[in-house]
Amino acid sequence: MDRKKQAAELIIETKRKLAHCMGHKMGEKGMTLTQAIIVGHLFHKKQMKISEISAILGLSNSTVSGVVDRLEKIGAVVRARSEKDRRVVYVKVDDRFALEHKGIETTFGKFLEDLLSDAAAEETDKIIEGLTVLIKYIDKIKETGE
Repeated sequence: MDRKKQAAELIIETKRKLAHCMGHKMGEKGMTLTQAIIVGHLFHKKQMKISEISAILGLSNSTVSGVVDRLEKIGAVVRARSEKDRRVVYVKVDDRFALEHKGIETTFGKFLEDLLSDAAAEETDKIIEGLTVLIKYIDKIKETGE
């Protein structure tokens, strides 16, 4: 098998397995993986438009709007109109939810640290080296817009 194709397939398999594991972890917190990803982005960005969230997740505006509706119902997020342009609606983490769940944004990092806790130093170094190279190529694409 072509090494580049094998690398691509391994990346896809890794993404799928990580998403499955994180979905299970988030299920324990009463959230779907998509909901947790949205909340995670909102913790970092403070507020975002539905269209911005849609672009990041690669989902339609209507799908993201539905997920945000469910997050609103559980008190995780609120929608707020822009003070500069009342036509613009932002989504942000509800203050009470943020206080109660301030550690949620670190759940994924902690999960990965636990996952790698038994890895030998040489294996960890290989993972770091491989991911660093992958990030370099991703950044190259982002810079050139390809």
